[in-house]
Formats: sequence, structure tokens, C-alpha cells
Amino acid sequence: MNIDSYYQTRKALNDIEEPYKSALYIIEDMYFEAPAVGCPVLDRKAFHDIIVMSAVCTIVTQLKKERVTFPASLLQCHEYVWDQGHVNNMAFINFHVSKSYEVAVIFGCVYYVLSFDESIPQKHLDKIEKLFSNDKQALPYFKVFKDAVADKRNELPDMPQRELVEKLKQAPDSKRIVLSENHNSDFTRIVQAMYSAGYFCHADGSEASATEVGEMLLPLMGVGTVWKSMLQKAWSRDYPLKTFDELRDAARNYWTKRASISNK
Repeated sequence: MNIDSYYQTRKALNDIEEPYKSALYIIEDMYFEAPAVGCPVLDRKAFHDIIVMSAVCTIVTQLKKERVTFPASLLQCHEYVWDQGHVNNMAFINFHVSKSYEVAVIFGCVYYVLSFDESIPQKHLDKIEKLFSNDKQALPYFKVFKDAVADKRNELPDMPQRELVEKLKQAPDSKRIVLSENHNSDFTRIVQAMYSAGYFCHADGSEASATEVGEMLLPLMGVGTVWKSMLQKAWSRDYPLKTFDELRDAARNYWTKRASISNK
């Protein structure tokens, strides 16, 4: 698998940001301590952390771009990374590893990073885990990353939780939070404006597309139409900027009453 050179030096790797940093800590520990009795520790020379994390970033980026075809893309990445017939190739061109537990470490990192991206549904994460569920040698390595996700979420109780989103989406129809009547276009215009003003990004700091943001929010608001269709309707109906006039008036009324703020 050809991977992007996200990290080429030890300094670059030490400057890595969350959630990649926490995933990297797990790898570094595995150079000294195996995840279970009978499991080998990672070989630093055969499994070089700089190249491995570049591979992880490459896979994460690809899977984020291909959320609709996530299962097929995941299988493709797995197939490219695991080459049982040859020794490990720690290079940006034709990167691969030969042992299933090394593959589990790579995709364990991918699982960890994507677990903190609210645009990735749990069903996609479950498919990553399924790759190793029947591999007794690889599963202990993957499980370390899965357990670390649970621990991290417990440490950050105020973090937006995927479970909360799922609960809201599965609430009884009468209690679901949806857009009020005739406000689909207004909502679309507002979200697009927020995107244009730079309000959204991926958890790792990389740029998110307007379509990614829209397709995450619309189902949560009970809207079944795809984002591009919503956007087209939003700008072809009525006077688009009227939405923001009404929003400005509502904001002025709210903050004036709340904090006696005036903007004359």
C-alpha cells in the first residue's frame, strides 16, 4: 500500500496531536510489554513507529472520505496492508506487514482515532473490530485499543458521546428533536454559513467538507434528504438572506433580554 508521508522524522512524530498521540502511546508501550501472556512484543526495527503512524493517518483519511463505501474501503486497506508472503516493508511506497497482530495494531490505531470522530457511526467501528474477532493471535492487540477508547471516554465525561446521539435518533417519534415545519432550508443555509465561517473541522484538526457536516447533522434533525439536494433547494427558494435577517433579530432579542446587551 502506498502511504502518505505524514511523519518522516522523530521530531515530527513527537509533535503528533490527539487522538493520534494517545494511540501512539499504546504502540510505544507494546515495544516493551505484550498485551497478553504468550504474545510477542513489537519489534521496533520490523515495525517502525514513524512509518506505521503515517500508514494509520493514510487509512484514517481514506476511510473518512469514503464513509458511504466504508466496508469495501476498509477491506481494501486491510488487504493492502497485510502481506503474509513477504517480510515487512517499512517504506512509504508499498508499505505492508506480514503478521496479523501487526495488522491488528495498525487498525487498532485506526479504530481509536475514528472512535472520537462523531461523523463515523458505531456500525463502521464494529466492522473494524470484526476483522480480528476470530484471530486469537491478533485480537489481544486490537483489544488494547478498544479498551483504551472506553477508558478515555470515562476520563472525559463532558465529551459529546456517540451513544447520546444514537439515543436521540432512536427516541419515540413523538419525542424526537426535529426541525420545525418549513425550516429545512433555513437550517441548511445556517449550517452552510457556519461551515463557510470555519466553525467545523475533524477532531484531528483536518478540514471537513460541507457535505460531511451536512450529512452528519441532517439525519439527527430527522431529515432524510441528502445534503447537496438540501443545499440546492435552500438557495433556490425564497430570498436566502432573509434567514439571516430573522436569525439576527432573534439573537438580538435573546441577548438583550438575557444580558441587557445592545448593539445599536
